[in-house]
Amino acid sequence: AQRRRFSTDLVRVLRDTPGRRLALAQFPEAYRSVLGREWKPACYGLCSLTDLIKEVEDPSIVVRETGRERHRPVKSRVKEIGDK
Repeated sequence: AQRRRFSTDLVRVLRDTPGRRLALAQFPEAYRSVLGREWKPACYGLCSLTDLIKEVEDPSIVVRETGRERHRPVKSRVKEIGDK
């Protein structure tokens, strides 16, 4: 249930992000801005954003790595997230 809630919140954050892409390093600030609360991965049952990203089962969200960056794009028209 916690991971499903994270997936839903991730989609909300990405929908409100220009270009629907986000570096993992920018996620905590975007999360705070969109959801109005501090980013705490433990609230979703894991210790890090990276661990949570690995658990996302939403078929509309895809991880894209370029060089040392990892992106979390949403297929076709939805959203994207990555790390720098």
